[in-house]
Amino acid sequence: LTSDLKSAASYLEMCALALGNAEGIYEKTLEYVTNRTRYEKPMASFQRVAHRLVDMKTTIDVAKAWIMDAARRVDEGIGEPIRFYQGKMWIPETCFNLVNQCIVLHGGLGIDKEMGLGHYQAFAQRTLFMERPSDIHRDMVASLMGLSVDFVW
Repeated sequence: LTSDLKSAASYLEMCALALGNAEGIYEKTLEYVTNRTRYEKPMASFQRVAHRLVDMKTTIDVAKAWIMDAARRVDEGIGEPIRFYQGKMWIPETCFNLVNQCIVLHGGLGIDKEMGLGHYQAFAQRTLFMERPSDIHRDMVASLMGLSVDFVW
């Protein structure tokens, strides 16, 4: 593999870890809101909760499709750095947001140690910084798009 493809494979691995983490908490949340009742109805039957679950499942499916496509490209030796940078910035951020939404659906219990969800949030936070923070990848995408980026820190 070229150095670009080695980097791409590394980003891909990190994205898969972020997605696996998000899928894990999503499955726990789906089970929780299906079994937990409010007003004698499963929480999953409420429109707002159902819509959140649909959005989460859509996010997971889109991220999974991106990862599968990116893996195919790496296997075929197709190096498109912009796509890999885009995935690296989008998937961890999206999965981090999904994890936080899952915790919210668990209510006050979601953050309690006894619920066992905190490690999902901690890992999601770490994926934001693995292989450099998203803003670095945004700068790379901007550069590949021909945009001039002033680094102001």
